Amino acid sequence: MGKSRNPEVVKRTLRIQRAMFRKKTATLADIFNRRRPKCKKAKATVRKLEAEVKELGGELSDEVSSYNALLGETSTVPALGKNESQTGGQEPPAEFAEGPST
Repeated sequence: MGKSRNPEVVKRTLRIQRAMFRKKTATLADIFNRRRPKCKKAKATVRKLEAEVKELGGELSDEVSSYNALLGETSTVPALGKNESQTGGQEPPAEFAEGPST
């Protein structure tokens, strides 16, 4: 945080932090019990990023990234899974491509 001077980069980070905050505050019981310190930290991070966006001249929105963003996926290049990284993203083996055998 605080290293980028590009408002778009900070906005993307803010969307991801909002998604993380919403994930950590799933229920009121979670907020009041074991997750309260994590919720406070996530909310503080969101507030810092919102202030940074304002400082850089960007406009705030209520956008929140999808769960895929938390997994490291982007809209153009998905994160490589274990199987894809081993095969180099090639097609699946023939026995999987044909479907179940009868």
